Amino acid sequence: MHKRKQLLAIGLGIVMAVSVAACGSNVKKTGQQESGKYGKIWSLASTTKVEQYDVNYEPKQEMKLTYRVVRNEYESMQLLITAEKDITSFQLQKADLRCGQEVLSADNIEVYVQKYVPYNDVNGNGSMPDALIPMDTANEYEENKIAAGSNGAMWITVYAPKETVVGTYTGEFKLSIEGEKGTEELSVPVSVEVEDYTLSDEVTAATLFSWRYRRVAPGELDGSIEMMRYYYEFFKDYHISLQSMPLNGLSGEEFIANVKKYYDEITTYCILSTAGDISGTLEEKRDLVTEQILALAAESSKEKNYFEKAMMYFLDEPNMSNDATRNACITRIQKMKDILQSCVDIINADTTGVYDEFKKIKNWEESITNIPRIIPILLESVEWMFEKEGTPEGDALIDSLNCICPVFSVFSDRIVYELKEFCERNDIVLWWYGCVSPASPYPTYHIGDENLLSARSVSWLQKRYDIKGNLYWDAAAYTDENGDYLNEFIDLYEKPVRISKSSLPAGDGFLTYPGAAYGIYGPIPTVRIMSIRDGMEEYELLSNLEKTLEKQRATFGEKFDVSVAMDVFYNQLAYEGIKMYRDGENGFVFQELRDMLIESVVATNKGIGLAMGEIKLNGTEASFEYYVQKDAKVQIDGQEQTPISGTQYSYSLNLEEKTYVDVTVIGKDGEQATYKQFIGFPIYTLNAISDKNTETLVSLTEKSSVKFTESKEYSTDGTSLQFKIKGVVTGNTLVDATFVPSAKISTELFEEIKLSQTKNISFDVYNPGEEFVMKIRLYSGNSHVDYGDFVILPGANTLTLDISNQSYSQMDNVDTLAFEFANTTDGKATDYEFYLDNFVYDK
Repeated sequence: MHKRKQLLAIGLGIVMAVSVAACGSNVKKTGQQESGKYGKIWSLASTTKVEQYDVNYEPKQEMKLTYRVVRNEYESMQLLITAEKDITSFQLQKADLRCGQEVLSADNIEVYVQKYVPYNDVNGNGSMPDALIPMDTANEYEENKIAAGSNGAMWITVYAPKETVVGTYTGEFKLSIEGEKGTEELSVPVSVEVEDYTLSDEVTAATLFSWRYRRVAPGELDGSIEMMRYYYEFFKDYHISLQSMPLNGLSGEEFIANVKKYYDEITTYCILSTAGDISGTLEEKRDLVTEQILALAAESSKEKNYFEKAMMYFLDEPNMSNDATRNACITRIQKMKDILQSCVDIINADTTGVYDEFKKIKNWEESITNIPRIIPILLESVEWMFEKEGTPEGDALIDSLNCICPVFSVFSDRIVYELKEFCERNDIVLWWYGCVSPASPYPTYHIGDENLLSARSVSWLQKRYDIKGNLYWDAAAYTDENGDYLNEFIDLYEKPVRISKSSLPAGDGFLTYPGAAYGIYGPIPTVRIMSIRDGMEEYELLSNLEKTLEKQRATFGEKFDVSVAMDVFYNQLAYEGIKMYRDGENGFVFQELRDMLIESVVATNKGIGLAMGEIKLNGTEASFEYYVQKDAKVQIDGQEQTPISGTQYSYSLNLEEKTYVDVTVIGKDGEQATYKQFIGFPIYTLNAISDKNTETLVSLTEKSSVKFTESKEYSTDGTSLQFKIKGVVTGNTLVDATFVPSAKISTELFEEIKLSQTKNISFDVYNPGEEFVMKIRLYSGNSHVDYGDFVILPGANTLTLDISNQSYSQMDNVDTLAFEFANTTDGKATDYEFYLDNFVYDK
């Protein structure tokens, strides 16, 4: 049975800019890429890593640091020096930034030197920036040097406190460079635009990152509870909840004291928290589990139920398709369920009154029996559960589960929605996780993945698919797991692999470095953990926007769909579910997407609503619907618009000429907001079928024909190619079964573009007869990319080839676009007629 190939959707979103009262003027200094005595000085967004010896990296941006933030948010930029002569030291001196009389203190700005570490793994090999050494420390340890023919990099993080007045804060940082040519000093322009929104301190993107004391202590030369507490609080400040709390022991008294201390600032914690150890039998741990559960119950009430953030983690990557492993998993889960039920029985039988407040919680028993038991699993286990659901062996497992956690790469377009429906149907909480795998272009926390946006994107996509939480293994493992990892330290600065005899990706299992190597108490951050925090802050912005649009839904009418308005953010960021675009790839610019998000949040919270609806494409023409609140007026590009019905409007534009429209919404009280509305990526017409010479680019199987035609009946632009493809029956069964009628067109047809830089190619196929099936392939020599079977219905059809999914370099070498057909039907030769027209491409 053939299935219609779906067209690639172009997302819609809301880009809003609202005028607000701000301090001072909005004047910005412009910088330039500087070529000084020692080389080039240039800036870079915090979404990309540049290899130490990649001196030809482009584009090198202007030498200026430009930030856009909301209040209570961190954001970073990079300043790089590509040295043409040896640099013996460099220093960047931060300063206060000013907006009129208001000051953004230098105390809210951190300057780090990026330390390069070697890597050789699935991502390639080289020397990539990772550890962030404070500027003063780098100077003290003489790690602010740059050899000629290499890069040096700084990481500059800005924080806007909650009380910051809205406006643009500007100033200059002083960059000093030393070498054989003496001292060179430059002024680096800095601009921080603070928007009128404040991030809440509450973190709603749940995390649970594995962490064990015994893997930290050898690196820090300190195993004290004070050091472990410092680590726990460090990660908490990056919005990451660690698996293990800083505990001397496991008594219920100490456990509940820590839960109460940190509860409001974390998203999860683990019961049976033994510094990350999930080994041992549950019989051995029954008393500890019981003591901790009862301690939580004694302190919980309707006002604060401490079980709401509780997790259990005592199984790791069981292969559910293996009978013995699966049965052992079910048995272990049942033993834990028995322990939890015994705790319920104890509380029910209690007559002292210590649990009376807890018992006032509705269905309090489920607070205990339904604590999520997180189980990381791989794709084979997910597919086994899909296949076996409804069978005795499948349901025996599924009925025992209440939380599963597939690895990131499971969440492809093919499976993600099926997985969500499976979990909803079976009342299973859905998490996801990274551990060793996957590799780029999936989201990773690897050192060698130069797409630093990858680490940031995990939270964006967690929000997109409404995934409850993110598990990662491990947060800070400084010991070699090949040996006695209780005390065998591995120098991750020199060999950033936590299992020295393996081919694990560099950086897997640690997001910080031990500060002891630099006389620093506690961990040293990385560019990766900075990116994780950035993504989690943006998760909160996305959540706020979605909730605000939901509240405003009634004002836009029944047709408004919040998910359509939100999908623009996610669709620009990733493809095939969660495969990642790199910043700058295929025209994608993350800062533009982030600007859209910030502007949308600011405007929707002011109550001036614009909601996008469905977009329809016809070649390069895009028509779309949008909605505004009752009694509002709308202007697009300065022209007042008339609704088609109530608060519903429509508009059209040519994506070959323009991808945004400027929309002004004027509320009934006179307040107004200007929206820079993204409609879609640029789409261009190819002059591919414009004259009879096009026929020379076509090769056909025998008896078939192609003809240039100017008949307007079968085209949209007045010219097309008429194909008549003939099946062949010779009487030789083998020949007739293997013969493939086809039309092959040289990719000289697309000489205006490079396929490796194109998102998709669309074209029109007019079918004057009955429905048929066409297979489409792109060939590079003898190898090919198969785009599958397309059902060609009678009349006009538009087909789209999603080129962006083919990320390998061979796309530049593609030489042929092929249309292939079934040779016979019921033993008789099959004939096909169609008209090919109107090629467009999206880049």
